[in-house]
Amino acid sequence: MPSSLPRLTFIAGLRRQNVIKDYLLPLGLDTNHGFAKVAVENSEVAKRRTRLEQRLARLKQWAQSAGKREAQASRRRERLRTTYNARSKELYRELTAYQFTLEEQNLPEYVFRQKLKERKAEIDAELEPLRIKEWQAYDQCNAEFRKQERYCKEQREVLRALEDLEEQERSATWKRLLPFFQLPGTITHSAQMVQVELRPFNDRALNRDLAILCERVNQASPHLPDGRRLSFTISSACCILAAQKKAKIP
Repeated sequence: MPSSLPRLTFIAGLRRQNVIKDYLLPLGLDTNHGFAKVAVENSEVAKRRTRLEQRLARLKQWAQSAGKREAQASRRRERLRTTYNARSKELYRELTAYQFTLEEQNLPEYVFRQKLKERKAEIDAELEPLRIKEWQAYDQCNAEFRKQERYCKEQREVLRALEDLEEQERSATWKRLLPFFQLPGTITHSAQMVQVELRPFNDRALNRDLAILCERVNQASPHLPDGRRLSFTISSACCILAAQKKAKIP
């Protein structure tokens, strides 16, 4: 019988730990500062998350705006290119007709070439503004596309940072809750109830959180799968705080 005592104690500890784990999160007790569900307004983690979320929202807005500007620049470039091509064809047809007219005049070769060159220069001067506008639209389209790519890349970086922050929070929460999972105590049960009596800490803040845990579990009145009610109490072996007294089951 004495040799089985350590094994029974170990099994009881596992059962106690599982009971706490099963009913901790559904009761809203998964905070990074203990069991008290109170918002930490000045938490550095909360501030960092807020900054990242705001940055992500801005990046999404900027990416959408860049996409709209890219589409507008692309449509403008297409219109300008169509206008340029149409006007270019029209002017060069006129140049061909002008060349035939000069040939009919039997002008000296150098005069013929000079007049044809002057007319072509006039055509190029008329087409140059259209060509410049088209390339400006093309450059803007490419610039907005590069902006959109950069914003999307930064969004992925912010999302990774948020995931890392969430992982850090989970790790910090587990470390904070670990003492409660390892807290010794006793479990008694009857046909209608399973009662977990926990030994208090040697720390007033942890005892305050423990008392709130017991109070919330008892207020929720949870039931185990077999229908028995689960209740938490704190052992009265040590000094009990006012909040701890409220957490005990009469």
